[in-house]
Amino acid sequence: MRCIAGVLIFSVFSLAPAEAQSAADGYRAVYMMSGYFLRAGNVCSAGAKDLIETAFKFVSTNELKTVSKSFPKLTADWMTEGASHFNDEVMKDGLNPACAAALADSKRAQKEISPPRSGR
Repeated sequence: MRCIAGVLIFSVFSLAPAEAQSAADGYRAVYMMSGYFLRAGNVCSAGAKDLIETAFKFVSTNELKTVSKSFPKLTADWMTEGASHFNDEVMKDGLNPACAAALADSKRAQKEISPPRSGR
C-alpha cells in the first residue's frame, strides 16, 4: 500500500495526453491524492501545514473547482478513497512511518505542481 502516493503522483504528472487515460481517471487520481494529503495533514503533527497545502494545491485549478462543484459527491468519494489509503498505511506501517512517507510524497508533489521559478 505504501506505493499508492508515488504511483498516483507518477500517473498524474507523467502521462502524456496521448496515453489511454480518460479525463475521469485523471480527475480521480488528483482527488485521491488531495484526500491522501488532507488526511495525512489532519493526522500527522510534523509537516501538517505542508501536507494540507499540497492537498489544496492539487484541486486549485479553475477546471478542478468546476469539477468539484459539478460532481460534489463523486469528488468527495475519490478524496475519501485517498484518505483511506493513508489510513491503511498507518495501520500497516505505523503512524510515524506513514507520516514521514506522506511528507516525502508531498515534497515531491509540490515540486511537480509548483510553477518553475524564473531566473531573477
